[in-house]
Amino acid sequence: MRVLKLGVKAGGISDELSLNQSIINASLWLADFKDVEQRLEVINRDFLKSESYLDETTLNILYLKGCLQRYKGDFSSAINTFTDLMERSRQTHDYDRNLQANHCLAEIILESHLLETGNTNSSELDIVLDMLVDVIKTPQKVRTQSELATQCLISVIYALKGNQDLAEAAVAEADSIYQKNPSKQDRIWIALTKARLALARSQDKLALEHLSTAAQWLEEMDGRWWHARVMLEIGILLLKRNGPEDIDQAQNTFREVLSEFKDMDVSFYQDVIIEKLRQLKRISRAQAIAHRKITQELAEAGRVQNTFIPTHSPTIAGYQVAGVLLPAHETSGDFYDFIELEDGRLGVVIADVGDKGAGAALYMAMSRTLIRTYAGEEARPPEEVIYQVNRRILTDTQNGIFLTVVYGILDPQNGSFTYVNAGHNPPCVLRTEGNNKTCTTLEKTGTLVGIFKDNTWETNTITLQSGEYLIFYTDGITESQNQAGEFYGLQRLKDTLYYL
Repeated sequence: MRVLKLGVKAGGISDELSLNQSIINASLWLADFKDVEQRLEVINRDFLKSESYLDETTLNILYLKGCLQRYKGDFSSAINTFTDLMERSRQTHDYDRNLQANHCLAEIILESHLLETGNTNSSELDIVLDMLVDVIKTPQKVRTQSELATQCLISVIYALKGNQDLAEAAVAEADSIYQKNPSKQDRIWIALTKARLALARSQDKLALEHLSTAAQWLEEMDGRWWHARVMLEIGILLLKRNGPEDIDQAQNTFREVLSEFKDMDVSFYQDVIIEKLRQLKRISRAQAIAHRKITQELAEAGRVQNTFIPTHSPTIAGYQVAGVLLPAHETSGDFYDFIELEDGRLGVVIADVGDKGAGAALYMAMSRTLIRTYAGEEARPPEEVIYQVNRRILTDTQNGIFLTVVYGILDPQNGSFTYVNAGHNPPCVLRTEGNNKTCTTLEKTGTLVGIFKDNTWETNTITLQSGEYLIFYTDGITESQNQAGEFYGLQRLKDTLYYL
């Protein structure tokens, strides 16, 4: 009140009115709506009785009243107020005031579209667009801030209607106005517009960047209501993207904004946010059910896949054979197999599909079947088996998944092991020489399976002596990591094998 008293002494009622209007503008920006209501009540009671129906002060107070109603979510009253203001400003040929009234009225009508409340009517967009285009065409020598903001709204409407070219043209016009007379508020309008245009083009990431920038600027400028309103739009975008992290972020955003609007005593936006939180709850519940179902299906797929792994090791006189598979998840792309061949020979397979999850499990099943099929036909040598498997995979699949594999044939009669290593981790031959143990690796004899159709592979042969071990493994061992992120590695594996 001291500020007001100084105003009265300095210049009388007109100065006090002007000061009150300036304070109301500031209070609207700061979302101090109680102060706005009190000051508007004082002005209506003490000052406007003597003012003309078309007086500039009366029109200005009418505009401030409409803004308060709009911010509070009382859209019905705000529409009546701005419609009244439009009619009065036309009578006085007040272009800027008429533009402001049209702009605010358009904002209200667009709100249901931007907030995706479900209460939208496409014909409204045509009406609002015609209204704004008509008023923007009114001859005017000086371009105003209201014209920039209105061009931004026109751009958003074109985007919602699917006319991206006209939308881009309108925002370019707004940017041209901004470049001639930059202001912090105008850059916010342009950022919001670019966000909504990006959203209309399904460029969610870009839209989120523009919205976040606008929200940051509003926070720096203490535009409390507008900051909360933009954060609400960010929450809606995150909800729409519907990713696991997006859902958590959207929930946190909605809760923070709900608290803000409660503190501002704005019930309309509280209701909107509560409905969005209900949507989030439904989505979270649906995701939980879907996740549980997928988990159950993967577990079942894992049980089925496990039937492809040998349930017992073959018995061969003079040899001990053993194998184990411990998948990190329900399904795995790793597998091993023992294939009984003619004349008591044994085919040995270990492989790793270059993918994870259910896709790798399906690829593993197919690869195992192909290897078994070609290995059992006409006593094919290892290089021929792998060649035929590679050719068939590239003929029948188009997913670009590859396979590393070692396939070899053990002849128990002479201890020979003839093998192909198609890009797999090299098996180790563990030997004891006096008091020392050595580990010789069976290096690659060709590239991966599933890369090039005409690949060929070489074979190598080793001879196992009594007391020697031939050990196969996948990168699940060598690439496992400790808490420090260090790989287990081949050397640690060798050091462990020396204890056998």
